[in-house]
Amino acid sequence: MARWLLVCTALIGCNGGTDGDGPGDATPDTDVADDFGVEEDGSCESFYDQEDQQEYFIPGAQRFWVGEFAINGTEVSGFEASILFANDTWIEEEPEASDCQIVWTMTGTKADPDGCGSCEYSLSLHAEFDPVNSNCLDALQDDMVAGNESFDVTYNVNVEGSETTYYMSGGDVLGHGTEDGGTTTYVSDSACMWF
Repeated sequence: MARWLLVCTALIGCNGGTDGDGPGDATPDTDVADDFGVEEDGSCESFYDQEDQQEYFIPGAQRFWVGEFAINGTEVSGFEASILFANDTWIEEEPEASDCQIVWTMTGTKADPDGCGSCEYSLSLHAEFDPVNSNCLDALQDDMVAGNESFDVTYNVNVEGSETTYYMSGGDVLGHGTEDGGTTTYVSDSACMWF
């Protein structure tokens, strides 16, 4: 199996779209990025090395995390996905490389906030890798999922009107989204991955 060196410009915890009608039912499909309106912006086409002050065009991708959860009383179900937009160099060097996603299904419970005084509630979630809705190259997907086939995570969620801010357990912001009719979402800032 090929080994991939994954270097991110921002560290986002290991986590991770809907049925094609946009966010709303907490069920992933094969194009989560489109459902969330997430688009690449070209910021990961090259890597600038501050030490030697050189720009390098190396294989990589722009990555976002997104999540969508349906809340029914205290029960929670949904998914998280890591969305990767392949840069031109990766596509040139690996013809099978393309934009892709890695998805985890999530189940858990809604509870009081856990150490976040400004938050409305917390979500304690169990994740399971979803191979059906994941479509990255096998070697990359295997490396990203290795050790994270299943995991547990807790998010604190602040709600202002219909807007949400998700916090990881250490207090760092995971992403921003919306809450509407029992469904809550987030989209992270992007980070670059270099292979």
